[in-house]
Amino acid sequence: MKDMTNRCNELMKKVENKQKLTYNEFIEIISYGLEMQFYYKKRKFGITHFAGYEFYEWEKEEGYQNYDTIEDFSNKINIEGLLVKDIWDNVSRVNFAD
Repeated sequence: MKDMTNRCNELMKKVENKQKLTYNEFIEIISYGLEMQFYYKKRKFGITHFAGYEFYEWEKEEGYQNYDTIEDFSNKINIEGLLVKDIWDNVSRVNFAD
């Protein structure tokens, strides 16, 4: 448990210092229960935990993607058919959700 807490704190500091997370680090920090957001092509996306793992574009009422497991979430979240893990290098402003 202590190692997990230390790792979570390490990742949180990386986010707070505006250091770029790898995709695996992004997934890891979400697995700790933190809600995150990022931008892709000037569009804002977020992740919540209301019902499993939810991925959505801000200010849109449709298109929510819901996954029960972190594995499904990490392998299937997409933006217009592009897997987020494949476009991660083009993502910006990764931060904690507003």
